[in-house]
Amino acid sequence: TVEALVSNIGQLIFQNYDAGIESVFVKVTKPNAFSHIEGVGVSSYMNQKTFKDAQPLVLTQAPSSAFNMPVEEVTASTYEGDHIAFIAFGSNTGNQVENIQRALTLLQQYNIQVESTSSLYISKPMYYLDQPDFYNGVVKVSFKDLAPHKLLAILKEIEYKHINRVKEFDNGPREIDLDIVLYDDISLNTPDLIVPHKSMLERTFVLQPLCELLPPDQIHPISAEPFHNHLQQLFANAPAESLQESSQLLQFIPIPRLEARNNPLKFDQVYNKHPTLIMGILNMTPDSFSDGGKNFDKSLAEVVRSAEKLVEDGADIIDIGGVSTRPGSIEPSEEEEVKRVLPIVKAIRSSQNKKLANVLISIDTYRSKVAEECLIAGADIINDISMGKYDEKIFDVVAKYGCPYIMNHTRGTPETMSKLTKYESNTNDDIIEYVIDPTQGHQELSLPPNIKNLLNGVSRELAHQMFKAFERGVRKWQIIVDPGVGFAKNVQQNLALVKHASFFKKYSIQINERDDLVVKHKYLSFNGMSVLVGTSRKRFLGTITKQPTPTERVFSTGATVTSCIEQNTDIIRVHDVKAMKDVVITSDAVYRDIFED
Repeated sequence: TVEALVSNIGQLIFQNYDAGIESVFVKVTKPNAFSHIEGVGVSSYMNQKTFKDAQPLVLTQAPSSAFNMPVEEVTASTYEGDHIAFIAFGSNTGNQVENIQRALTLLQQYNIQVESTSSLYISKPMYYLDQPDFYNGVVKVSFKDLAPHKLLAILKEIEYKHINRVKEFDNGPREIDLDIVLYDDISLNTPDLIVPHKSMLERTFVLQPLCELLPPDQIHPISAEPFHNHLQQLFANAPAESLQESSQLLQFIPIPRLEARNNPLKFDQVYNKHPTLIMGILNMTPDSFSDGGKNFDKSLAEVVRSAEKLVEDGADIIDIGGVSTRPGSIEPSEEEEVKRVLPIVKAIRSSQNKKLANVLISIDTYRSKVAEECLIAGADIINDISMGKYDEKIFDVVAKYGCPYIMNHTRGTPETMSKLTKYESNTNDDIIEYVIDPTQGHQELSLPPNIKNLLNGVSRELAHQMFKAFERGVRKWQIIVDPGVGFAKNVQQNLALVKHASFFKKYSIQINERDDLVVKHKYLSFNGMSVLVGTSRKRFLGTITKQPTPTERVFSTGATVTSCIEQNTDIIRVHDVKAMKDVVITSDAVYRDIFED
């Protein structure tokens, strides 16, 4: 370690050159130890007493050609049993998302299991700049009896044999690139494989997604510093423009129907300098709390015109709902729900109005069959108010079609949720919760216990559902977090969700699972995930303003939208799109410095 080097230098000075030396100051700094970082190091004042009881150091001379990074002695038998590795992936030619998805699927054919993924990011090319942007992320995998070099051979086989990568030169364009970043906690230095990856700490497109998969106290095997500390240093020290135009990443949520350039779901999750997107509500129900019946009895042409108006007014997404969640509402059959929403999807997609025909369509449903039929017809997003609790098969549908999935926190049913508003603190020693800001690291919440319990409780329950979704093949980059304003929350709790909406980008959880004396760790960070909040016309606003009529709650809705944007919310779900468009434009200008002169 650097500490040992400092101590040994001091001891050697006193051991070999002690005449007249009373004290010595030794400082060891590794300038640019990790490229683009100013330096890390250790310093110490020492005197003769420091080494009073120390054994003399014995030096040996070795030829420079024999130098290698110190690693443990390993044999083939060392790699028998279970292992964990972290693999960085990148693609910038062909269908990048399809290349990545295919590579992860191919891993499973080699009995390498995908445990979890990071979010997906768009990055500027590094080293060789004259090439397209990359799509990057990191995946955590598990496997048995594979040595590091055998794992490397499998990755190269996937790259070159299965996905037909063509490598013209180092750091150039590629269909897919798969790099071993970490393998258990080993250090390995060979001509064809270095673990940990030698360049990982200079690349935000590796370190930022990697830190989504590692708890904040996990340390780098060589530097002995937490990986999260290295990420903060990387944010503080931008690379030279000759090396990379910008190290900032854009989180990207794929829409299978769209090419990436036409997909608006791109978000800057570190500096939040991206425009807020608007989801306009199109209810096809007779009994929704705010606009029940507005479109229910209209002709198809009239409903399409309503959708067209939403787009004209500024909606980026149209959210079509066929089931009301209002207490006392009558739940339609599955067939009736399909009948309400499917024709609208088809009509929008076949519209002669190109802007309407290409708008993102979200389906507000918790039923897997409804979700699948609408996705086949051209819908893009599933918005599930039950977070998978009412029909877990919806996770299978979301995984199969690779669509974005809005996971809305709730408890109970529409009839019971108003009584389920008590949120307790975590009492399970095998659950560890963190609040992590990527640029600042682990934070402590200075909030009243009831608010802290609410934020942690909502996030914890969402996380448990996310783990279930991951087990069924959903990727982290598909999920959009919705804390569920109005669902199993009282007035004060709804206000707290709005006031602290940015918390839902910082929550992280580690779960220790014990089985036959073996402890397995599951870790999930909300870093890198988009957040949607829907406050539009909701009852708690009426309670505050004493306004019983939902359609008269436009100004109070606007106030909460502004607060949500200040709290880095990415998507707002509203009824009154035209009015809220002005609110969004102004709030983006105030809080995100986004406006046109």
